[in-house]
Amino acid sequence: GEENHMFDRLERKGVKVSKTPEQFEEAKETIIESSVKELEQMKEKAKERRPIQKKHEPKEREEPEEHPPRAKPIKHRRRLVQSHDKKRKK
Repeated sequence: GEENHMFDRLERKGVKVSKTPEQFEEAKETIIESSVKELEQMKEKAKERRPIQKKHEPKEREEPEEHPPRAKPIKHRRRLVQSHDKKRKK
């Protein structure tokens, strides 16, 4: 199961594995260390990429969502006008 999976991973990375418990533990540690390093490298690359993406995508201009929506006061005015018309018709 999991042990075989670990050994397969090591063999794929070109590490010769003889299956004694001590060496298995060692192998596990090297796998964990290398995967941690890979994760850290990915994080660093992501940090480098992020500011570049922001430069290429000027999103700030495309989001005027801070302004209050104008629909509500217009609807309110319409309601007043309609009620006024009804009173006038009667």
